[in-house]
Amino acid sequence: MFEQFHLTRLHFSGSDLSSVMQTNQMPAEGEADLMPMLQADFILDGYVDVLDFIPQPEDAWYARMRLQSFSQMKATENYYTERKDLDSYLILYTVSGSGILRYEGRTYTLHAGDLFWIDCRKHHHYYTAGREWNHCDIHVGGSDAALLYETFRKSGRVVLQEEELSVLTSYTSTILKAYVESSPIRSLEIAHAIEGLSFYLIRKAWEPEQKAADSESGRQIKKALRFMHEHFREPVRLDEIALQANMSKYHFSRCFRNLTGFPPNEYLIRLRLDHAKTLLENTSLSIRTIGEMSGFQDEAYFSRLFRRRTGVSALKYRQEKRKSLLF
Repeated sequence: MFEQFHLTRLHFSGSDLSSVMQTNQMPAEGEADLMPMLQADFILDGYVDVLDFIPQPEDAWYARMRLQSFSQMKATENYYTERKDLDSYLILYTVSGSGILRYEGRTYTLHAGDLFWIDCRKHHHYYTAGREWNHCDIHVGGSDAALLYETFRKSGRVVLQEEELSVLTSYTSTILKAYVESSPIRSLEIAHAIEGLSFYLIRKAWEPEQKAADSESGRQIKKALRFMHEHFREPVRLDEIALQANMSKYHFSRCFRNLTGFPPNEYLIRLRLDHAKTLLENTSLSIRTIGEMSGFQDEAYFSRLFRRRTGVSALKYRQEKRKSLLF
């Protein structure tokens, strides 16, 4: 499937890879490509096409997002991998056949087009479910890879279904192309390609929530949001805001948090504080006036809240921002 990237084919029978590596005369540094497979309890039965090792510049982009290894495996019925404590994030999708994933106390059956994204530091176990399992494995690492995975994880999904396998192979080809081609910005191109696949999977994982946002209740919440943005300077109450969505305040609070990630009161506080910061940075108005114009009727409460949220007083915040504008 990815022949144009000159993958190295390794044939396996059992778990001992030493003879296979010697036969293929793999350079010592190239063993890094196989480490995600080697650091495990496994039986590799079948063959695997492995992306050849190419040195990467260890710059800032490499630290943020990098391809650790890629392989396409055609495994027979005896294949399995079980491991933990591997500093890597694995995106694996099934091309044909079927497999089983055991992860975080749950079991998933995988068929063509099924994909999982897991944190390899956690215990995981996957294996062939029938006579054959053909799958692609993409191991990635870096600080941004961790952040993207965390966003995916918060969706509550582990396995996704992709009806169009060509979508996954297209993203994979983009990553491999960035990896094998010489470029002065190669590490950035690799990071960008991995981010493209990651964003696609994150968006797909959050589709149910997005559909909820586009539902009637979602539209009502957005109506309430517009009301908050228009009236945050006024002493509005939760009951008034919920009324805009035609919901009880309890139901509104739950729906609002699902859509925005914040309770309504917290969202309102952040709106007001952000407005106060803008006035502090760009006007000479008094602290009391700024508090009132931002929806805080009590100056003492505004001062306490501002210090608690920012770590400095409103006056100190203004002085620091004004000082930074001089340089």
